[in-house]
Amino acid sequence: NLIIFKDLKKNDPSALNKIFAINGDFMEPHSGISESDFDHLTKNLNLIIHCAASVKFDEPLKIALRMNTISTRNMLNLAEKCEHLKAFVHVSTAFSNTNQSVIHEKIYEPICDYKKLISLVEENNEELDIVNTMALKVFPNTYIFTKNLTEALVADYSHVPVTIVRPSIVCPSYSEPMKGWVCTIIRPIIINHVI
Repeated sequence: NLIIFKDLKKNDPSALNKIFAINGDFMEPHSGISESDFDHLTKNLNLIIHCAASVKFDEPLKIALRMNTISTRNMLNLAEKCEHLKAFVHVSTAFSNTNQSVIHEKIYEPICDYKKLISLVEENNEELDIVNTMALKVFPNTYIFTKNLTEALVADYSHVPVTIVRPSIVCPSYSEPMKGWVCTIIRPIIINHVI
């Protein structure tokens, strides 16, 4: 019942038949999606826009890694099983490489191995505190640090049709679907339609 669908409901109500909600938790294995929903998605998805993230700058590193990096890995694991996938779009940030004086449209080598950090989180290892201290000497906060790591993770899934977008800010809509609309809780968008 989101207000942003008001015009769509009025002008093309059948379009809403393409949208359905599923339960999941992107920080969990299998993205927390039931077997039947996972099977349905892998057979029918052709586009995934992954923009779910914690945008709290002072998030503890363990939580930021779970929400921004591990969740992306789990979504990519879903994406690589999709039979009709045309694109996986990962929403990063224009600030993901603040440790560079000039930023080009490329993936930069992260200061840490994201695989090692994921292991530390999954093992509940206290070494993460040392990494947090080191990372905050290079990056201004855990949000930017984990976005930097996650770009390297996405690049490692080159067998999936991935792309990374780096918006500087997500702001309210100008006029469509309604003037000034903005969602302060970012959720992934899954479009369920086979072309």
